Amino acid sequence: MKMARTLQQAIDDLNATQNLYDRTIMEIGQLYADLNWTKDERLHKRLNEKFDMLVKVEQRKKEIEKEISSLGG
Repeated sequence: MKMARTLQQAIDDLNATQNLYDRTIMEIGQLYADLNWTKDERLHKRLNEKFDMLVKVEQRKKEIEKEISSLGG
């Protein structure tokens, strides 16, 4: 039987998701710097993967924010 999440659990999840979002932004910045420095075309693929991840994390953040709102937060 799955227990309902508490408001605190949802907030903790949102904080962890925000940390992942921030870390991904920093990684994208570093990849851009590396790409400009090395001109290594393989970095384009990694950069695209990071942007895809960023979109997924942003969607997850929105879902959690809705959940927090529904829990009364």
